[in-house]
Amino acid sequence: MDEVFTLRIESLAFGGAGVGRREGKVIFVPGAFPGEAVRVKILRDHARYAEAEIVGMETPSPQRRESACPYDAECGGCPLLRLDYAAQLEWKRQMVEEQFAHIAKVAVSVSPVLPSPVGIGYRARARLKAGFSGGKFQIGFCKPKSHHIVEIARCAVANEGINATIPELRSFFATHTSPSVGAVKLETGFPERGGRVTLEAEGAIPADFLERLLFACPSVKGASAIWQSGARHIGDASLEVLIADGMSLRYGPGVFSQINPKANIALIENVLKAVNPLQGDSVLDLYCGAGNLTFPLARAGAEVTGVEFSRDAVEDAEENKTRLGFSNTAFIQGDAGKHARRMVKEGKTFNAVLLDPPRGGAPGLAPTLTALAKEKIVYISCYPPALARDAAEIVKHGFILTNVQPVDMFPHTSHVESIAVFERK
Repeated sequence: MDEVFTLRIESLAFGGAGVGRREGKVIFVPGAFPGEAVRVKILRDHARYAEAEIVGMETPSPQRRESACPYDAECGGCPLLRLDYAAQLEWKRQMVEEQFAHIAKVAVSVSPVLPSPVGIGYRARARLKAGFSGGKFQIGFCKPKSHHIVEIARCAVANEGINATIPELRSFFATHTSPSVGAVKLETGFPERGGRVTLEAEGAIPADFLERLLFACPSVKGASAIWQSGARHIGDASLEVLIADGMSLRYGPGVFSQINPKANIALIENVLKAVNPLQGDSVLDLYCGAGNLTFPLARAGAEVTGVEFSRDAVEDAEENKTRLGFSNTAFIQGDAGKHARRMVKEGKTFNAVLLDPPRGGAPGLAPTLTALAKEKIVYISCYPPALARDAAEIVKHGFILTNVQPVDMFPHTSHVESIAVFERK
């Protein structure tokens, strides 16, 4: 296991690790890029593959760049940070295309990935591990496949609002011990006008503790705590994010929001192009959240019905509906799949069905989606294997996959958002 040897990297694996072969065995090397010759040491040797780490560089790739982050070698949160951005985008396009070819068995020409408008400082949300070790408060990211916290002063891909809060928290916890805190979620709106801190704890966090934290962190305007049996909010815990010209979305703690607000605007614009609703067209928006896509579609003239499981998100969506003055939207709280199946039994149809499910996708929902959609299904996914799996089923039920448009919502990571458009034959 301590042997060091030279390995030539042939490609990138699905998760972003470099791939080489030694005596026919696949070896995964995080941080290595195609075309490089690296000195490696095996960390874990499995029956069919091995995992290794770089101990030296012999021939770097011409696409290798200087890192914008002093922690990336330990943190592992941005495995592609040292890879030229154009190369990142092309790898993500190929990766999406390969998932459709291998899983869906559907030949589709995947469009070039839409780049993120910003590559550094794009994140409006970050979840940091936190805790006390030897009486000292630690905050940072976990080293890959480890519980070891890599302490950070700032995060290169987080926005300045988040980075302003990190030293404030470290200073606060230096004199305010709370052993039950295990993670801290930092969020800002867009544009940044004060953020929110959410403590994830094993036990209840007292209100006065949150009040002191809020006072000690001038970069935020609201503080929250969540634990297994409850939650508590102090100050203004809502955030507001611009989603289109003259239109913003407000949402409270625990409600999902896209991590990259500027790329989210590009995502919305491309969804609008994909749906292309005529005045009065009916659209079903499954997994609608607080209305990130619902309201832009409504402003384009569609009659939109949103379905969302989170009660908090639906309450925020209703408040946004009133604030924005829309009469052509309706929201249903509950399981998206169950409500969609009920709509089929009731004989309802829509000009277009839009869905943006969680990472696991919408397994088994294809017959329902194709029964509801008269013309189009527009499927947004952050996980290409789930999208490809579900696409195969949608195609079997009388629809054609006409376009896949990836959007780089997560620069320097192996993740990518994709918009798949299906049209009835």
